Amino acid sequence: MRFHMVYPNMRWAGSAKLWPTSAAGGLMTPELYLQLMTMHGTIMVFSCLTTVPQSGFGNYFLPIQIGAEDMAFPVLNMMSFWTTFLRSS
Repeated sequence: MRFHMVYPNMRWAGSAKLWPTSAAGGLMTPELYLQLMTMHGTIMVFSCLTTVPQSGFGNYFLPIQIGAEDMAFPVLNMMSFWTTFLRSS
């Protein structure tokens, strides 16, 4: 998307195959660009902004709140913590 902002009239060979009507000849239409931006924003909000703070705060503040020195299952906790970042990236 940033590449398209720098070079708005550049033709991409692969985009005509992905979107034959919206990127005919490799040139992206403004409507397709807005659709991609909206999809990107929606995916980022629901994948990153809803899961990362919950897992981060849950892993840090929950043991402090209940007075525990560590989580009950630290390996399982570590696995769920890192899969959250894999899923959201």
